[in-house]
Amino acid sequence: MDITKILSVSHVKLNMVAKTKEEVIEELTDLLLADGAITNREEFIRDVWQREAEGSTGFENHIAIPHGKSSAVSHTTLAIGRTQQDIPGKRWMAAMSAVSFYLLFAWRTKIPRIFVYYHKLPVRWRMMT
Repeated sequence: MDITKILSVSHVKLNMVAKTKEEVIEELTDLLLADGAITNREEFIRDVWQREAEGSTGFENHIAIPHGKSSAVSHTTLAIGRTQQDIPGKRWMAAMSAVSFYLLFAWRTKIPRIFVYYHKLPVRWRMMT
């Protein structure tokens, strides 16, 4: 899958106001809801939390990738956000305790190929300021 087909400029917010993990997921979901990528906010958020309950979606370098497979997704998409401060969370990271950069993946059926490839690569990202 070509990332340009799932990422829109309207799904990027580099000045998020979220101060908690819950607010991060809600704020990024609202970006997807605004253009119709998500049809039911509460259902999608519930499905993301269901996935979060299975294990950490965090990586090193202050990055978290919350995601969810949900029937509330109208088309596979991605939202990107950066908070003004790190948000602590024991479930965000395996190696770190705080996150400031988020990728929220949303899909309806099978896992997007780009996401599968990402998990096979070593994470060596640097935050751009």
